[in-house]
Amino acid sequence: MAFLMLITAPVSEAADVATVMGKVKGRNNKPLSRVVVKIGDKTSFTDVKGSYRIKGVPFGNYTVNIKRAGKVLEKKEAQIDKPRIKLNVDLR
Repeated sequence: MAFLMLITAPVSEAADVATVMGKVKGRNNKPLSRVVVKIGDKTSFTDVKGSYRIKGVPFGNYTVNIKRAGKVLEKKEAQIDKPRIKLNVDLR
């Protein structure tokens, strides 16, 4: 008699990646559009409301680069360790 044992490991659905979202604001608390937000190898541009969203960011520690017209406006350290991260940037 043959005995078959099937061992399965739980599969987590995208448990190790996050969606990072937020707003970029400048002077007088005004939203900034067409700003590049880069986390690792993922990039997004802000819309007219200053909002951005980056999907599929692997968990880890990153330097977030905020750029406009090729100029770095700010670098910010961020720990991505949850499925949804809100990261706002105030450039006043």
